[in-house]
Amino acid sequence: MSPHAALLADPSAPPLAVCQGRGTGAASDVGHVRPHNEDAWRIDHATGVMVLADGMGGYQAGEVASAMAVAAVIDALPDALTLGLTAPAPAEVAFEPGDAPAGLGDLVPAHAAASPAAPLSDPAFATLVRAVELANQSVISAARQRPECLGMGTTVVVAWVRGDRLLVAHVGDSRAYRWRCGRLTRLTRDHSIGQAMIDAGLLREGAASIPAMRGVLTRALGVDPGLCVDARSVDLDPGDRILLCSDGLTDMLDDATIADCLGQPGSAQDLAEALVVQALLQGGVDNITALVLGPLPPGSHGGG
Repeated sequence: MSPHAALLADPSAPPLAVCQGRGTGAASDVGHVRPHNEDAWRIDHATGVMVLADGMGGYQAGEVASAMAVAAVIDALPDALTLGLTAPAPAEVAFEPGDAPAGLGDLVPAHAAASPAAPLSDPAFATLVRAVELANQSVISAARQRPECLGMGTTVVVAWVRGDRLLVAHVGDSRAYRWRCGRLTRLTRDHSIGQAMIDAGLLREGAASIPAMRGVLTRALGVDPGLCVDARSVDLDPGDRILLCSDGLTDMLDDATIADCLGQPGSAQDLAEALVVQALLQGGVDNITALVLGPLPPGSHGGG
């Protein structure tokens, strides 16, 4: 049982779902409101890959979409291990085309913005983007074949450790962060109405978590066959900590609180559980999942 289980507001609730191993930790909880946990995740130590997806849709369809996306990404990546690291990884590059939402709703596809090509000079980088594209195709195909899954979709965020680089790809509002020496850097940009309003100067940072903004996405897997995948590469230093999380965490905790939690002593598993518990204590209105990697030891950067 999780050491934090006693802190759950509902003593009859099950303990946090946990997973740990080799410098990583994961914790997930259904929260205090939702009937099901539609978050899915996986940590593959053999490849150095962490994947998190937050599903949405009709009755249990969100669970199907998120689980399918995670499995599709993991299945698509093993062949990339044969690519090697001969090609240089792009340095601090980002592919973040502007969103052009057509209006409010549970999901607003973004078709209007031109999509510049992602930097693909590293074969592994191209493979990561392709894995997310294949996951999108899998979700779309399943929704067409299964009437009960019509309308399902999911976010996804993937982090892949390659030597002293971290490759990140994402769609939706699940996030990736890097914590370094007390400073928290957000590695992803939300594909949401709230983020678009912030970018346009219509909303202050931090105000996007009001109920009217929460869950309103401009991009997600399962909607558009021509989906644009945002991807970037960042450097890794000894002592860094990496966090992947669903919006159930970031709707409850601001970046300063997240940074404080990640700066506490303890294992990656301790930190993942502490983050989820803090989100539960702040209300826990959605499913909450946190995956943590690190701190990275000197001379060891994970897979690849």
